[in-house]
Amino acid sequence: MVSLFLAVMIDLTGLSHSMVQAREPVVSADPLPSWTPGKAKDRITAFVKDITDSASKRFVPVSERFATFDNDGTILCEKPTFFEAIFSRDHARAVQDKHPDWANNPGVQKMLKADDDALAGVGASVTMITNAQANAGATEGEIREATVKWLDSAKQKRFDQPFKKMYYTPMIELLNYLKANDFKVYLCTGGQAEFVRCYCQEDYGIDPAQVIGSSMVLEYTIKDGRSVLEAQPKMQSFNIGNNKPISISQHIGRRPVIACGNSDGDLQMLTYASDRNGPSLAILIHHDDAKREYQYDSGAEKVLPAASQKAWLIVSMKDDFKRVFAFDK
Repeated sequence: MVSLFLAVMIDLTGLSHSMVQAREPVVSADPLPSWTPGKAKDRITAFVKDITDSASKRFVPVSERFATFDNDGTILCEKPTFFEAIFSRDHARAVQDKHPDWANNPGVQKMLKADDDALAGVGASVTMITNAQANAGATEGEIREATVKWLDSAKQKRFDQPFKKMYYTPMIELLNYLKANDFKVYLCTGGQAEFVRCYCQEDYGIDPAQVIGSSMVLEYTIKDGRSVLEAQPKMQSFNIGNNKPISISQHIGRRPVIACGNSDGDLQMLTYASDRNGPSLAILIHHDDAKREYQYDSGAEKVLPAASQKAWLIVSMKDDFKRVFAFDK
């Protein structure tokens, strides 16, 4: 009996050990395979390892691990213009017969007549306000349905790829790397939150609840016996510049440990993160790869020198991204 008991215990011990082994997470030898080995990649991984090491003097508890990322130009290609603006133009064209007042609005007329390249010169405020007017009276469900339908078919012409697939593979890896290290990652975008929430879960793995963005005015009402939120023909907020730190504080209640952007509209968010009490990492994406993406400094004239002065991490798409898009060969 004793021998049988010992044999069973040994078997159970072995089983228990194998079960424990099976539950161990698989750790990738390289969490950022689409990044070129070098200073940028090393600085990111060294920072994350340091602040997640409980023995480090710079250890950051899980409860404080927040990261905020801009979207357009940081995770997603923003050329020939923000693709939300292209959606807004297409949607406005489809409903312009219902808005005869637009005929006397030069800004709206310029937007309606612009092709994708010319649309960059219209201005985000015009496209957003016009989109709010185009959506007036629609419920949040109806807005989402129209947005998803467009996202499933619209393509970026130069690369002949769906707009929503024009994300940077190295940045998706970075999002996943941070989440694997217990960061709660938020998108802090100048784009409309309602629009970004239509694709962020599927394409980025970011919960729609973790999107901070510009927003239309919504009104609670009862429609067909059911409570709905109905869009009004005006914007409630524009989440750019000074408004980004304010909206981060309102949504999260803490300064992010890591912030990442690419333009002057992100300068205040990056500064807000780098001024936190404790370790921080501000990352600026520099568009300097004309062959694989686009090369431009316009819209980053202030943040680029600030990043150099403050010793933030400037990521060169040309030098630091081994691969840019998932569809790259």
